[in-house]
Amino acid sequence: MINGRIESLGLQGPDGVKRYAFGSYFIDATDLGDILPLARANHTVGREKGGAQASGGTGELNNPNPTADPMDQQAFTMVMAIGYPRSGGSDNRVSKPASYVTHEPSFRTFFADNLFDPSKEYSWDDGPNFWQYRRVSALSNFTSGSVLEDVSLLNFACNDFKSGVLLGVDDAAKAANTAAAKELSLSMLYYLQNEVPRPDGGTDYPALRLRPDVSGTLDGIAKTPYIREGRRIQSIGRIFEWHVEVDNRVALTGLPDSQGTAAQFTDSVGTGHYWLDIHGGPKDPTGLWQRCYPYQIPLMALIPNNVANLLAGGKCLGTTHVTNGAYRVHPSEWSIGEAAGIVAAFCVTRKTDPRTVRASRMSELTSVLTAQGVQTVWPTAVKNRWLLPKGVRS
Repeated sequence: MINGRIESLGLQGPDGVKRYAFGSYFIDATDLGDILPLARANHTVGREKGGAQASGGTGELNNPNPTADPMDQQAFTMVMAIGYPRSGGSDNRVSKPASYVTHEPSFRTFFADNLFDPSKEYSWDDGPNFWQYRRVSALSNFTSGSVLEDVSLLNFACNDFKSGVLLGVDDAAKAANTAAAKELSLSMLYYLQNEVPRPDGGTDYPALRLRPDVSGTLDGIAKTPYIREGRRIQSIGRIFEWHVEVDNRVALTGLPDSQGTAAQFTDSVGTGHYWLDIHGGPKDPTGLWQRCYPYQIPLMALIPNNVANLLAGGKCLGTTHVTNGAYRVHPSEWSIGEAAGIVAAFCVTRKTDPRTVRASRMSELTSVLTAQGVQTVWPTAVKNRWLLPKGVRS
């Protein structure tokens, strides 16, 4: 970085060859915010200091902690693609993982209420079914014979890896934590194949099988972990809990929760919606699950406070540990990335910069965003609809 600008970015892939990327702007859309330390961008990892802002805290209702903790990171998950034939099917049970005895009690509790039934075809409104909730391919949607089985993803609270993190540890610990997370997910699959209670009184689904052809890996487990929380830029303006969380907004505005909205940003470049959903990690196993209004994505949160030509293009935008719990989900990340790309192109073609755009050219940028189909404001009819189906978490 020279004079607060990135001149080039060095990259090295699995082939070991170093390559260099040059550009006017760089966008970090990585899961962990990998560009931030390379660019020497000011950033935060884990939980900030809580308490009053006057004392250096975030001032957020759900972060009362007197000190910051970079190791207080959300759990990550090694997701698996699983197939289930509706008729017949062979015995596809995996070997019993060595750590299974440690994990099994949590599976037994999680699936106690018949929450998993790959043999049924019904919507979530007819009764919770985590097979259907995570299903990515339904047999019923295809011509007979073209697809042989449903495919779903195993990504539930009980295969969240809470015993270690991926940031702030050395490569050996990172590899060990990833391997342990894989074994946790395989343990859950073993439980579903052998011991999960069925609605008919039985206790197994042995035909469940790993789908390496879907995951693109030899073992059927995802190529990389599902990351909920990575590095976050210290942006020129941050998104705090009181901008989006329902109880905070009610307290601030005096409006009932059915009439309130999230904060309305004049520099909005997109929209998103999810609850404040923190999957607990090693420092905070409980996590958080709080109502959230449909929110906007402000340009201020995409702009680092010390790098002129870097933009956040995903979950590394300027949220807090708490608000990352809402902005981290994929639809919001896609909106953030879409906005970052348009802002970068806008700056290049008009020979300007993001800070200037935010200060004096937002109406022009908004017109460009709108012309490209980007929604920057929620319709009035849905602004205050914070409801989600009970129990739906990601």
